Amino acid sequence: MVPSSLKRVTPLRRITGANIPEDLFETILDFLDEEIELAMTRFDYGEKEKKNKKRELGRCSLTCRYWARRCQPRIFEHIYLRSKRDLEQLLSLLESPSSHISGYIKRLYLTQKSSHFKSWVYLVSLQLVPKFSLIPTINLHFDGPWEETHTKQFGHLRSIHYMLPSARPEFSSHISHLTLYRLRFRCFEDLAHLVGELRALRRLKCTFVRWSSPMPENYVIPVCPPSLDIVAIYGCTDNAIGVLFLMGRRRRMLRDEAILPFCLDRHQPLRAAPFIYNSVRALCGITIFRYAIEKVGGVYHIDCRWFFDTYLTFLFTPTTNSKRSEVHLETIVINLSYSRPMNAAMKWDWKKSDILASRLPDLQKVVFGFESRKDMSRFVNEVVDTQMENLRGAGKLSYAVFDRHKTERWMRASPGSDKLESSLSESEDHEVVNTETENLRSGDGELEYAMFNTSDDSDSDYTEDSDSDNIGDCYKYERT
Repeated sequence: MVPSSLKRVTPLRRITGANIPEDLFETILDFLDEEIELAMTRFDYGEKEKKNKKRELGRCSLTCRYWARRCQPRIFEHIYLRSKRDLEQLLSLLESPSSHISGYIKRLYLTQKSSHFKSWVYLVSLQLVPKFSLIPTINLHFDGPWEETHTKQFGHLRSIHYMLPSARPEFSSHISHLTLYRLRFRCFEDLAHLVGELRALRRLKCTFVRWSSPMPENYVIPVCPPSLDIVAIYGCTDNAIGVLFLMGRRRRMLRDEAILPFCLDRHQPLRAAPFIYNSVRALCGITIFRYAIEKVGGVYHIDCRWFFDTYLTFLFTPTTNSKRSEVHLETIVINLSYSRPMNAAMKWDWKKSDILASRLPDLQKVVFGFESRKDMSRFVNEVVDTQMENLRGAGKLSYAVFDRHKTERWMRASPGSDKLESSLSESEDHEVVNTETENLRSGDGELEYAMFNTSDDSDSDYTEDSDSDNIGDCYKYERT
């Protein structure tokens, strides 16, 4: 009899990467994605650390074919192209018969520096876009500075095609996100012209953008991209101009694509635009503002925010008997419950805003929200009674105070009364409460960090300091 210790042991089934439970494997990949995203937005991470975070996911793809098929869509979902060489390397990957990369790419980040006298980004639409069955979202980062030498060679900057041999609409028609950084324009009208060229633009971000000539007082942007709904302005000559980009005439897209059907009635551009611009300037001494437009229950809202805090909201309602679905400005909500806007509002000369408001017959209400009754009384005594004769006389002013101690809600308040009433209308309450959500308040340190790491939507904006593996590093992750 053969001793039991000498019996042949049946070998165990071979363990491969595919044996890991699918839900566990996806959790691991999600964790790596979060680490990569954090690395891209952390300024205390060096360039080497950022690349290493990305390469961790690449190493996982080299484990086996099963892991490669799961990792590659995440590796190639976001591609950064900074030069013509990067573009050529990506094209060589896509030309491989066994490559599946074209189906993985969801967003392209292009960086064109003005210091590079020969533009290459237009080649993306000519050579790269035709290789996609579904065109990815294209982010263009246009990086300055724009020097006098550029002006002499290319003229004043007023077109996205400034360095191209000729205008190429096929290039500009694919750009949905645009970041302008350290550029100088002759005048604001030139900046508006450049933005108006981009038919597919949805997000605009201007950082340290300057212009020399002052903007005309009653200037109205002639044409806006039809789907533009978010504008972020930081450190520019005039941060208040961002709101004007959302109020211009919406141009139609090619092939009759759907557009954001926001259209001011014929009396509004010359009346509402100056009033809104002037009102934003009252609170726009702060260095960064973000403007967004959305439709809620048939009413268009234009929100003006400083990070998470909404300072102004303009409500546009449909104009009756309008055959073109036109809207007009009806309500304004101004949140002065934070120290920054409150201090700015107390220093601002509101007489001009009051005069401009008197020219808006459809304007029904201006609501001011405060931190306390004390702040409300101070504002009424020093500003309303002395500078808002028209709005006060027409009975269009309303006041609210946030009741932190009892209801944690906005309450109607009246000057000279100690009572707070919970009789705000449903729409009024909704608007003011949205501007004051306690759990969105951040400390000074967090705000300083957020100043350079805010995003326009769920997708992070590309910044000069963002980094990922270049296209050359992606070669080794292409497995079949």
